[in-house]
Amino acid sequence: MQEFWLPYAALSTEYRCSVQFIVVIHKNDWKDYARGLIKSEIARRNLNYIEIADRLEKIGVHETPQNLSNKIGRGTFGAIFMLQILQVIGCDELQIKSPIHA
Repeated sequence: MQEFWLPYAALSTEYRCSVQFIVVIHKNDWKDYARGLIKSEIARRNLNYIEIADRLEKIGVHETPQNLSNKIGRGTFGAIFMLQILQVIGCDELQIKSPIHA
């Protein structure tokens, strides 16, 4: 909730008003944000999907490089998949901002 002071012109005094803004973020914006988040972390470490598939295999996750590319490209992967990717690429910290400010 955001609060601000609004001058009331006729009385020249101020009344305190509370305004609540509701921001609706479209589903595609979330997909784009998830895709961009994973792709940027992968790029930051200079890795490719072949290397990631090999690392995933070592923890018992069987994904081909093409499957990785498809899932990440769609941006519709689940939380478990995302955590597995972040784990094997060595991402210990992740800064998450709202997609409308990203």
